[in-house]
Amino acid sequence: MALQNAGRIIRALLEIALSRKWGNAAFVLASMSKSIEKQLWSYQNPLKQSKLQYMVMHNLETHADMYAPSELAELTALQAGDLIKMNDKHGAAIVAVAKQFPTVGISYELRPMSHDLLQISLHLSRNFQWSQTLHGFSEPFWVWIEDGASSAIFQYQLIHFKPSTTMVHIDFVVPIRTSMPETYVIRALSDRWVGSEEEVVVDLTNLAMPAEPETPTALLSVPYLSLANVLKPLNFSTGYSERFSSYNNIQSQVFWPLFYTDENMLLAAPSGSGKSTIGDVATWYVTR
Repeated sequence: MALQNAGRIIRALLEIALSRKWGNAAFVLASMSKSIEKQLWSYQNPLKQSKLQYMVMHNLETHADMYAPSELAELTALQAGDLIKMNDKHGAAIVAVAKQFPTVGISYELRPMSHDLLQISLHLSRNFQWSQTLHGFSEPFWVWIEDGASSAIFQYQLIHFKPSTTMVHIDFVVPIRTSMPETYVIRALSDRWVGSEEEVVVDLTNLAMPAEPETPTALLSVPYLSLANVLKPLNFSTGYSERFSSYNNIQSQVFWPLFYTDENMLLAAPSGSGKSTIGDVATWYVTR
């Protein structure tokens, strides 16, 4: 009962850490949660979670404990057997469970969207062989992007690999604050398997971002223009006068440069501020 309660408490703390965007705390709590559930410390050999014979596991810890599962998966059965001082049959068992140990490959693309927004497209590949006995119907992974200096999480997501899933694509949009950070860190860690944690450092030192746009024109306190006064000289007849008698402050401010200059203009204003109304008259004025 105490073990179950400890697992629930750690899981609750993990949810809090993720919601508060605490990268280091979330990483440690996720590792602690898995260690409690699997009853395996993070410094122990992660292949103890697989169903290896006792002597095979003992020899692996004794003679090859420094090898990661990904390194063992590259060996032949004979090489693995020699490594643990046993025969190739036992070596084949080591290689098989190493290939089934859940790991993901991480690649990314950087796409600047504005001077202060960066889109990071992640491509997460399943780098392990699926076993219905070990993995069931789904393998969940936490994925997030954090600041390399402060470890603050920008965005996170829980993804699931299924037997038919070979690749998962995620788009994160992260802010670029007052100054360009040197690095971001992409983390992908299994929600179930101790030791299944991947990290990629994103170097931003040579990233070129768009220039910061000019400050928008301030909204001035100008007198409202009467429709009768401004449209009558243009010989432009509309039904607008039946609905309102004068332009609002945005329309009044843009009227002069819109009708009496040849300069290009970008009018950006909230919905319902009269952009379409002033645009109708401007279109008529240009095409008359």
